[in-house]
Amino acid sequence: MSTTKFRFQPNWYEKQTSSESDAAPSDPPISSHLMSGHPMSSPLTKSFSPPKGVWDIIAGAYTRTALEKQSDKIFHLFPNLPKELRQEIWLLSLPGSRIVEVFWDEAKNECWSVTPLPTALSVNQEARGVALEHYDLLFSTRGESKKIYFNTEVDELYLGLGNIVSTTSSDPCVAFLKDIGSEDCGKIGNLTLDDDFAENYAREKGLWPLSNLRSMTIAAHYGNDDIVVFREVNSQGLSDDNTSTLDYWQFGEDGHIELWGQDKFAESGNTWEYEVDCKRSGIMTSGRHPRLAVSRNVAKYRLKKDPKWAKRMRFLLEETMVDWTGCLRLQDGVFDRLIQMERMDIRKYYEMGVLLAEKMGKGLEGLDPLMVYAIQNPCVCPVGHKKQQYRLKEEYCGMLKLDLLEALIEVDSREFIRNLLNSLQLQPGVN
Repeated sequence: MSTTKFRFQPNWYEKQTSSESDAAPSDPPISSHLMSGHPMSSPLTKSFSPPKGVWDIIAGAYTRTALEKQSDKIFHLFPNLPKELRQEIWLLSLPGSRIVEVFWDEAKNECWSVTPLPTALSVNQEARGVALEHYDLLFSTRGESKKIYFNTEVDELYLGLGNIVSTTSSDPCVAFLKDIGSEDCGKIGNLTLDDDFAENYAREKGLWPLSNLRSMTIAAHYGNDDIVVFREVNSQGLSDDNTSTLDYWQFGEDGHIELWGQDKFAESGNTWEYEVDCKRSGIMTSGRHPRLAVSRNVAKYRLKKDPKWAKRMRFLLEETMVDWTGCLRLQDGVFDRLIQMERMDIRKYYEMGVLLAEKMGKGLEGLDPLMVYAIQNPCVCPVGHKKQQYRLKEEYCGMLKLDLLEALIEVDSREFIRNLLNSLQLQPGVN
């Protein structure tokens, strides 16, 4: 049987090449500049092709298997083919790289995924045998069996907001990786995180035992950029963290590609993109991931264009917002306004808290409006822990009856009247 090696090809839809062609771009040669390892002094246009490692993480959508476009036809003579040929066909039927979205609830000690399994695993014994040469059962939690099939070479583990929740740590990712153990962690080659988790990733030391990590993608909530940080690895797949030169590839929505050396990228600074990628650079050169060659920071807005990411990205960008606990709340108008008020007008936020306390009538000085909202409205985290409710003391049960929308309207009305009076240079209470 062939020992064909799969290549990691994330399923992102990015129009980085000419829109006039739908053909898959061939792997471009590595330029002499990149092989030399010297930083650039000026940006380059797309006439300089990114190295293979960058294309592997950026151009997955152009390398879709042709099997996806074929109709469902039955080949009745298939059992009569030589065994070796049948095994090659089963091998080609495997889906290639998948986004394996994991759900984990520490309180329930449960870990699962809804990512479709490779069909070959359930066809017959021969097909299953071929598939099992490339897929392992991973990600067992305390005392539980491993349930998720994962190709450690090409599959991409996605740890997303609202998908993993911890009761013992403020960082669910750290808690999850500790729970599944160092053996399984050491098999993860490709990882994608929502940027809220990535911030903790950059700060934590020694808590991420991903010794075989080769590529990491950060899905950024803001902006529309797609930046890939690349470094060379040797024939053993290892890098020298002390001498590695980082190249920054920027992929524009219009297909324009620019390469910046590490020094020139720093000179262009004063943008959040540079600050973000400095953190990624620190991850790549920290010595924690000797095989990590590619780190990508891509806006969720860009990922939304990929059919395989579209539903998830719409959910995060257009339907929900993250609260102070890391839970996802619906953008229902009230929650959005409370978040905006807390961040932009703390005086009004405090005023609303006092108003809510007055309406509840328990002699309290003030309430936290966002806490009141959280008590009244369960989160919408896909992991399903929204059924967990706050246990309130009897004197606080009145919060369940408070009308937040009414309070918002009243607070905004008060401000409008104050502003109107000030514009007329009158004081409140003066005729």
